[in-house]
Amino acid sequence: MLLAVNRSFNKSDYLPCIAWGSLALACGELSVGARLHLEGRLQSREYQKCLLDGTIDQRVAYEVSCARVEPV
Repeated sequence: MLLAVNRSFNKSDYLPCIAWGSLALACGELSVGARLHLEGRLQSREYQKCLLDGTIDQRVAYEVSCARVEPV
C-alpha cells in the first residue's frame, strides 16, 4: 500500500509500505484516506532499471516494512 504523509504547503510524500500474512489481509480492508498509526522499519533495496536508450541504471528503492498497523 502507499502511505500518504502530508507536509506543509499542500504537499504530500507517498511511502510504499509492505505487510505480510494476516496484517496484509487487515490492510486490504482499510479504506482510502484512513488515518493510521504504523510501526515498522524503513528498508532499502537496490534494483536495476532498463532505460529507453538501452542502458541499465542502478537505483535504490525505500519502503516501510510494517510490523503493526492500527486505524486512528
